[in-house]
Amino acid sequence: MQQRWTDRPDDETDLFDRLMAFSDTVLRRHIGRLIKIGPPLFGFAIFVLYFYRNGFYPSFDLFQFSSLLIAAACIGFCFVGILIVALLVPGLSIFHQFMDNKAVKENPHYPCPYDEAKRGNWVLFVSLAYVLPYLLTGALLLTVTVLSPRDFLKAMLVLPIPVSLVFGIVLQQRFGLKTFSFLTYMWAAYIALVCVGGLMALILVQSYTLIDAQHRDAWEWPLLLGVPIVLAIVTGVCSLLHHLAGFNPSLHFSTFFAVIIGGYSGILTNLPETTVKKLGLGNYKATSIILSPEYCEGGVQTRIALKDGCALDDVHVVWSLGENITLRLPEKQLVQIPAHFVRTMIRKAE
Repeated sequence: MQQRWTDRPDDETDLFDRLMAFSDTVLRRHIGRLIKIGPPLFGFAIFVLYFYRNGFYPSFDLFQFSSLLIAAACIGFCFVGILIVALLVPGLSIFHQFMDNKAVKENPHYPCPYDEAKRGNWVLFVSLAYVLPYLLTGALLLTVTVLSPRDFLKAMLVLPIPVSLVFGIVLQQRFGLKTFSFLTYMWAAYIALVCVGGLMALILVQSYTLIDAQHRDAWEWPLLLGVPIVLAIVTGVCSLLHHLAGFNPSLHFSTFFAVIIGGYSGILTNLPETTVKKLGLGNYKATSIILSPEYCEGGVQTRIALKDGCALDDVHVVWSLGENITLRLPEKQLVQIPAHFVRTMIRKAE
């Protein structure tokens, strides 16, 4: 009788399965406590790291503003969540809409991953279904990025159509799938490839802004060539894990890779600055800050470059909440001004 891909041999539980079971047990037992304690602590860590990098600490207790901590945590979770979803969705889409389709998985020519005699066919099958389309889409989007960056968004939505069509036809012809199976794959792969393209765009933009202007020429091509290849391989690994082991292992590895990618691309390393700026608490440039005349008395103008009318122009606001407003002046000075001396603060709308 033909062995199908669902006929998995009954092996003993290995280390990987034990780790997954342990993780699930811990989450089930402590999920309530993690939900209560995790977000405030994560938000507090974001602010503390921001204060440490800028060399100051505000004159109030952050834990008094629990809503502020939770808001910061939500922003951080959103950034990490976007990466996790972008790594997880491609495998979910292709597996549940195509691989797990009854017409596909019960096909007698479908190679089984646990059949040693057909292991080569199975590797070819999953390569054509998962990894190779990701690589080709990344290469095409890389070409668009180099030749016409303005058309990247359009290309990200259009290029997956011919790529998924070609690989769908190849899969149908090579493995004798039913007629029009390529259309099923085309729809499933289109969603996956759009996610891969979006993730590629996000990582390229974040990584490029992280590189110092003096070193951009040296890192431009390694970055452009490396990001599509690495993302295609990582997304392919997450997709294969979902194919072989199910949702939980795929989620665990997607989270692991998301943290690594976020760290190296600057999404997580710049998270404190991004969070503070998004909340409007600091890390932005004020066009003008008008101070009260009382502040300008007593020789302050000899130490700070104040304009006529007791004002500061084009100044970087580090922190604006609490008793003191912390500013970074062009002369590389870190200045704290009592908030009651600030009359007006003008900044450009983003």
